[in-house]
Formats: sequence, structure tokens, C-alpha cells
Amino acid sequence: MVQSNQKEIYRLILDTFVKTYETLKVERGRKRPQSFKDFSPDTLKTINEAVCKVVSKGICGEIAKNVSFKNYRPFSDAIASEIAGKFDIKVQCALKAGGKKLEDQVHFIETKRPEYKPLYPAFLGEAKFNKDNGKYNYVYLMEYLADYTSFHEMIFKSKNQDKLRISKAINLIFDVLFKIYKKEYNEHSIPNLSFLYLEERIKSRLCIGSKRFNTEVKFPLDHEGVFEDFNDLLEKEIKIEDTVLHSFNHCLSFIEDRIKEVTPSFTTLVHGDAHPANIMINLFNMDSPVRFLDPNIYIENSDYLYDMGKMIHCLDKFGFIALEMSTSKKIVNVTSESVNDMIKIQYEFDPSFPNSNRICELKDYSLECVYKHIEAIADYFKDNHWEKRLDIAIASAYIGGLAYVERPNQFLICLVEALRYINKFLD
Repeated sequence: MVQSNQKEIYRLILDTFVKTYETLKVERGRKRPQSFKDFSPDTLKTINEAVCKVVSKGICGEIAKNVSFKNYRPFSDAIASEIAGKFDIKVQCALKAGGKKLEDQVHFIETKRPEYKPLYPAFLGEAKFNKDNGKYNYVYLMEYLADYTSFHEMIFKSKNQDKLRISKAINLIFDVLFKIYKKEYNEHSIPNLSFLYLEERIKSRLCIGSKRFNTEVKFPLDHEGVFEDFNDLLEKEIKIEDTVLHSFNHCLSFIEDRIKEVTPSFTTLVHGDAHPANIMINLFNMDSPVRFLDPNIYIENSDYLYDMGKMIHCLDKFGFIALEMSTSKKIVNVTSESVNDMIKIQYEFDPSFPNSNRICELKDYSLECVYKHIEAIADYFKDNHWEKRLDIAIASAYIGGLAYVERPNQFLICLVEALRYINKFLD
């Protein structure tokens, strides 16, 4: 597909210069243009429009408006022709690098679900290569979403948002998701939630957390005497605020039976990673379509609340973790102490962080709006156990962070908040 597009672009470039050839001949005779000043304004305009049209061909969305023609200079004195030059063309696009998982994701959008392609940035090109260490690598170019920002940034980074715009953004997001859930509703399919929430997320990420504890995530010495290793965090009860949480090891033996009680009798197509950083909103024209990034193609037909758990955990405390990771500033301090053989955890937000009160106000309002939309979806599907199932979905989203958070405070927040929602699920 990419090679075919490249040939088409080359052909159009040749056609473009054929059309301008005679004009240049009249203007310059046999002297080859050396820079922009050697072209007449009309010729320069013709070439500029033609080149931008060529580069923009096949590119949908806002990227076509962001092609710019920057420079011209000759590249050889040995070629006796009127035009033998290099054009610098600036095209705004986004690049993402990864491995086989990323390639599968891109091809899933391009081929298996073409009806949903407009929801994602346009695919522009790809390349595969192997590094010296034999590791498989894949990179692709995608449409740059000019004027778009993530829903996470609207709440946690933007200084100029208000509740009206936040509410409109949430309505736009759920208009899209609800339509997909209804369209892809399958009453003849039952999701495997024991695998989705318990095996693939909770147990799997606890194993990863165990390996990263004090290796990739180094804990300071002030935790000594409170918890010595990762097993302590799993075995002991944890007190957060005024709530005592049953330990992970206690809870794990009850989760599977509880999941069976609340499993729905239907599936829907899910995004699989619908947290606010993967949802893009056009701030300059909020009637523009919502765009999504990075679907998890390995969770295709399942529980729609998996998406909701991802969204809610990132509008809750994980939103601050994401902000820490993108700004390298510590926003939430976490302290621990041993109390009656329990681990007491306390969070303290840095009040000096810019706009902290406003951020908290907007995220709390967002959570309120999101819960109302979830309830409306559950009512439509007559999903009687949605509230309990949402708790385990949020827990699994939080515990997923153990695989990639960077600091001890972030690690503990993911662990404690996951345990908080697991306890709610089992109550």
C-alpha cells in the first residue's frame, strides 16, 4: 500500500513540473533557478500549490492543511535542465515506534475494522527493521491532529478550561462509545472476566510488580520496618484514611467467585485502553469528531466497563501520576508507617503545584459526569451488576500501572488504590 502511494506521488510530482516547465523556460531561459527569488510570484505560487496538493494527496483530516513549501535550491550543476533542485517540504505528522504489538494494532485498524478508521489518526506509512541485538522494531507515521489535545490534558494541564467545555467533551466521547457499544452488542457471547480482570491484569501485574520492587523502582530507606519486601505489601492489611483494607492475599481467593456472580450475558466491542490520554478533543472546534489512540486489539469483544475502568482511574489519582511522569515533578507524596501490624498509608498533595485546586475541581466534576453516562449505558443494556463490576475494572486499571510507573510514591498509589477497589468489589 505504501509503495503504491509513493509511486502515485512520484507521478504527480512529475506531472506538476511538466505543467510549470514552459513557464520557467520563458522566465529564465537556460539559467537554472538557484533559489525562491529566481521564480516569479505566479510560478512560485503554482509550484507551491501543486507540491502541497501532491503531498497532501491521500491524507485525511487536519494534516492536509499543514503541508508547507519551505525552500528550493539546486542539488547538482551537472544536469543541463531548467529544473534540478531540492524542495524542502514540511509536513506535520506523528511518529510512533514499537514492536510486533504496535504493528498488529496498526493493521487491526487498517484492515479488520475499517469502519472505525475515521476514529483514529490516518495511517501514512510504516517501516520494519531489526536492531543489531535482533530485536524486532516497527515504526509508523500517522496523521498529526492539529488543534487537538488529549482529554487528560484538558483537565490536568490546561489553564483555560471550564465545566461547560469539559461537559461537552465528555458528551462527545460517550456519544461515540455508546454508539459503538450498541452496534457491537452481542447477546450470544459471554466475556471471560476471570481471565480479563484476574489472570491477565491483577495476578499478572502483581508478578511484574514483585520483579520491579526495589530493582526498577527503588524505595527509600524510610520504608524499612514498615514493609521489607513486596510480599509484605501483599500479606498485610493496609489502612488508608479511616479505612482498613483486607490484604491482597486475603482477597485473591474470593475474586474469581465474585466475578462469576457479576459477569454479564453479553459482550461489546471495546477500545481496551480508553483512558483520557488516548482520547483527543479539538479545543478550537469542539464540534469536530473525537479521535482515539492506541486500541488494545487483544481485548476486542468483551466488557464495556473495562473501558470505563481505564477512564475513571485516570480521572482519579492516576491522573496525577500521569502528570508526574510527563512533567518530572513530584505532586503526591506518600508516607507509610507500621500500626498494629498494618501498613498505614497517607497521601499528601503538593499545594504549590500550579492550579492544583482547579485541577481537582475539574477532575471531580468529570468523574461525576462520567458516572452518569456509565449508568445510562448500564440502564440501556439492563446491566444490573455494573457498579460492582466497575469496581474490579478500576482495580485492574490501577494495578496495571505497576508495570511502568517510575517512582515509589506512584507504585504505592497504584497498589493501594487497586486494593481499595478490590475491597469495594468484594463487600
